[in-house]
Formats: sequence, C-alpha cells, structure tokens
Amino acid sequence: MGIAVTKYSDISTNELVERFCSNEIICPNDPFWNQLLAFNIQIPANVEEQLILDSSAEALLQKFLQNNPQTGNLGSLVQVFITRATELLAAPNSDNVMLAWQSYNALFVIRAVTKYLVELVPEYELCKHLDVQGRNVNSPTPQEQSPPLSPTQEVTDIQTMKSVTGESRVEMLIDALIGLIIDVPITDNTYYLHLECLNTLLVLMSVYMFAGAHGQTQLVETSLIFR
Repeated sequence: MGIAVTKYSDISTNELVERFCSNEIICPNDPFWNQLLAFNIQIPANVEEQLILDSSAEALLQKFLQNNPQTGNLGSLVQVFITRATELLAAPNSDNVMLAWQSYNALFVIRAVTKYLVELVPEYELCKHLDVQGRNVNSPTPQEQSPPLSPTQEVTDIQTMKSVTGESRVEMLIDALIGLIIDVPITDNTYYLHLECLNTLLVLMSVYMFAGAHGQTQLVETSLIFR
C-alpha cells in the first residue's frame, strides 16, 4: 500500500496497490514489496470499518481476481511474508520492530485479499491463487491447454502438483502463522502481528462457512486447510 496509505480511502487510488492488482508479474525478490509494505494503517475495529475497507478495495480486488491467475502476485506476497516471518523467528531479538511491522503489513494485505477470495471462490481455487506461478500473458491459459475440470478433479490436480513441487503455499502460510503465534513473544511491538496471525487463520478456516455456497459438500474430506 505504500507509505502514503494511512486510511482506507487511500487504498482505491494508491499506485502500489494498483500495481499489485494489475497484470504485471512481481517476483518475491522485487524491491516493490518493500515499498508496498511501508504503510501505517489500523486494522478494522468493528463491522462498519470493515465495510469501509471492503468498499474501498472492491474495484481493485476485482482486477486482482482477474489478473492473479496469470501474475501469481498473491503467491509472491505470501512468499515475502514467509521470508519476513522466518527472519523474525531467526533474529536474536524476536522483538525486531522492522521485521514485525513488515510481517504485520504483509499479513494485512494477505488477509484482505484472502477474505475476498474465500467469499467468491471455492477452496481449491483459493489454493490455486496461492500456488500459481507468474507467467507471460502470451502463454496459454490452463483453460486453453485443457478442458475445465470438476471440483473433484481440481482437488486431485492440486494434490498432484503438491506431490511434485512439495508443500503447497497455503500449508506453508499456515505453518508460518502458527510458528509466529507460538514462538514470538507477545510485546508492544508484536501484539498486532499476533492478532493479525489469528485473524488470517480465521479467514482461512472460514472456507467451511462458504462451502455450501460454492457447491462443496465434502470439504472436510478434500480440504487442504482443514487437513
């Protein structure tokens, strides 16, 4: 969101957020992330503030939903968060202000985007949004390469991809969240990071609430998040 973002209304016109949601592929090691994560904003304290945040980000999130399957920017952001979290856990001083601040900011964005996805798409598509690798816009899309898959086939496809590439990003994200909650002491500098870890876990687990709306009648049996 960048240094200029201090209130929810700034989000809709912020150039860095627009770039994150655009069709530009942003790698995890791009200096862009240092700029995006340099913001100060309070998490919503009530339903009204959450609605204001949702409304401010709606148009950009619609663009994100369209572009992320090609860019993989959400997965890159998750990788950035995992890197920051690992550095924080390994730091001699786990009360490191800068690492805690950047980890918190990364989680704030991840949670906002994930909440939007959870409400709109089934869990297997959420996992695909997290796992997708950025590719050239001229490359054929999965739909062009093969016919659409059923939800059961999608789950099998994700599990097959996981067996080839290793742990899925949603599992890596959950592991990082739990690691921070357990191993980072709660101080004035890390309190909001702990809170955001818990909020993000709640958002991820809320896929169960929307399973029926997405036609997932056997989510517990196929879920990566509830595994």
